[in-house]
Amino acid sequence: MEKCIEVKRLSDDKLNDIIQNVEPQRLEKYNKYCWSIDIRDVSKFWVWKEMGGLKLELENWVVRFVAKEFEEKCQKGEYQGHKILKMKNIAKELVKLPLIVYECGGEHFIDDGCNRAVAMHICSIYETNIYLGKMS
Repeated sequence: MEKCIEVKRLSDDKLNDIIQNVEPQRLEKYNKYCWSIDIRDVSKFWVWKEMGGLKLELENWVVRFVAKEFEEKCQKGEYQGHKILKMKNIAKELVKLPLIVYECGGEHFIDDGCNRAVAMHICSIYETNIYLGKMS
């Protein structure tokens, strides 16, 4: 029998307290956006530069480019044991955990879930659940 882990739902106030203590600027940004849940192809979404400690020679840190460059580096023996490689093993399950994405000027920026997005893309999973934030 599988052991279940109980997950407690936190109130908005409790979540805000946690985020405020760790990253106050992030909380301020979160509160400026209107949020919805959607399913999107994230291959053209931007990720954080040097996400996950990656040192890639890229001008555009977009999921599809990061995934391609990462795979090429892995074939050369780099990034062995990186969390993206571990996430590939559970890529189909990662779809259930929405990415946090901002829309700004017609572009989409992943705020949380960059490594997951790259791992899913490598596994040819392009569409996933997202929390989409748009300026109100």
